[in-house]
Amino acid sequence: MTYQLYQPMTQEPRAYNEIAVRGAGLAPSALVESIRTTMAALNADLPLRQLQPAEATISRGNYQQGVLGSMLSFLAILGLGLASLGSTVSSPAPWPTAPANSASASRWEPGLRHHPPGARG
Repeated sequence: MTYQLYQPMTQEPRAYNEIAVRGAGLAPSALVESIRTTMAALNADLPLRQLQPAEATISRGNYQQGVLGSMLSFLAILGLGLASLGSTVSSPAPWPTAPANSASASRWEPGLRHHPPGARG
C-alpha cells in the first residue's frame, strides 16, 4: 500500500517547498521537462527552480562539510609539517666537551677550535 499526503501550501506557507518524484526505470534528467510541463498546466504562476536529481541536492547540501573537511585536513597536515620541521631545526647542535687536562681547559671556549698548549694555529 502506498501512502500519500496532501498538504495545501496556502494553509502552511513556507519559504521553500520541495517535491520528490520517483520514476521507475527512467533517468532523473528525463523527468525534468515533463514535471515542468505538468506544473505549468496546473498553475502557470508557480515558480519552478532547481529541478534536479536527489543526488545533486544531497551533494549540494554536503558541499560545505566537504570544504570544511578539506580545509581542516590541510591545516592538520600543515601543522604536522611545521611541527616536524621545527623539531629538526630547533634541536641544538651538541656542544663540544671541555678538554680532559686542566692545562688546556683554560684555553677552551665553546664555539672555538681547540688548540693544545704549545701548538700554533
